[in-house]
Amino acid sequence: MAADTRQTAVAEHSLQLAGAADTRLLFAGPPGALTGAIPLINETDTKLKLRSIGFRSATLKGPAGLPLREIPFYATLYPGEQASIPATISLDPSTPPGEHQFELRIGKQAVAAYALVEEVIDLRSTPTQLTILADRATTYTRRFIAENAGNVDIYGGAECRVPLFDTQDVTSAVLAGINESDRSTVEAMVKNVLLHIGDLQAGTVITRRDPVTLHPGEKIVADAHFEIPPELKPLKHYRGDLHFFNTPLVLDIYTTASYGRKPATRRKAKEASDGR
Repeated sequence: MAADTRQTAVAEHSLQLAGAADTRLLFAGPPGALTGAIPLINETDTKLKLRSIGFRSATLKGPAGLPLREIPFYATLYPGEQASIPATISLDPSTPPGEHQFELRIGKQAVAAYALVEEVIDLRSTPTQLTILADRATTYTRRFIAENAGNVDIYGGAECRVPLFDTQDVTSAVLAGINESDRSTVEAMVKNVLLHIGDLQAGTVITRRDPVTLHPGEKIVADAHFEIPPELKPLKHYRGDLHFFNTPLVLDIYTTASYGRKPATRRKAKEASDGR
């Protein structure tokens, strides 16, 4: 196959925008990936390439929060070829949802465009996995870093509740229920099995925190207080799956041998030491 020996040129002043003079281009999507298409035509007898397009807006900014002057754009058109080339525009992640006007420029040609920016809820929190070694206390405080990486305000309430489960699997619960029954009747065995399966849900964890409103781009450090059920059994492993908007938090709770026991008073402790 013979090589293409036709001349290739950089197309800033050669490629033309196709379509009517009043063409208005549309881009849509989240701020970081607005997608659309740009119609182009090569009216020369030379293969042309385009590697960027001018961008002008009084309000829109780029991903780093600075004014956007140019966007990457890759197109190659042969003589007489026309095409609608897909394009992606990346804006500041905190760009508000709604319609925004701007202008694209290829060489000396300009075309009006507008973007329909989607609403993005993106709460980023760390840590995303938390382990509590529960001794005699039932309330534990942990510190979190929370960031609003979306483009709308995020409102955090003062309390949320999530069920807590024994990590023993269902098969083990079924076998324990069978082994602990007197096996006198099928009904008795089934009842005991169901009781063991029901015990896998150990209660509810209550998470309390100061209510807060996070604006787009805002990051804070905050404390959360976890109130765990006092009726948990000692020497057990429990798990709860929390969700703060789109951010998951896996909560593992390991109870010690003294969990749920009230501390002895000084008098009782003294009596115990004296052998009384």
